[in-house]
Amino acid sequence: MGVCYSMGCTIVSNHIMFGSITLFRNDNNGRFEEKELDILRIINRHLSANFSSRFPYGIKKESINNKNDIIKKYGLTKRESEIVEEIILGKNNLEIGKKLYISENTVKKHINNLYKKIGITTRSQLMTIYYNNIPSLDYMIDKTEDKS
Repeated sequence: MGVCYSMGCTIVSNHIMFGSITLFRNDNNGRFEEKELDILRIINRHLSANFSSRFPYGIKKESINNKNDIIKKYGLTKRESEIVEEIILGKNNLEIGKKLYISENTVKKHINNLYKKIGITTRSQLMTIYYNNIPSLDYMIDKTEDKS
């Protein structure tokens, strides 16, 4: 993939790990600058606080039933459900394709199809539904007023 540089952070609060972010660059884009590291630190603090308030005891995979509920509820194919499982494990499209012996473009097509079926547009929304089995995504819209 030509990756020469990477930076990342672990999203942790109160000794509970919620996930991690890793960014990669090839040699053409050069090293990450201090300003970019600062931005990542700010994002990390924000996500740590947000996850901690939403999931004070951590994010736990309840059971295999979550996957089965999603498959039934949204009518996912066997391949789409395999891709959901790989996304939940944090794999990117290339890694999913290699594991399932399909091209990266085929992975993208399956992901687009399952997103349409579920009515979402991002992996984070998929993970939220998977871990919380929430029927509506309305809660994701911040309805707090800006007091500044």
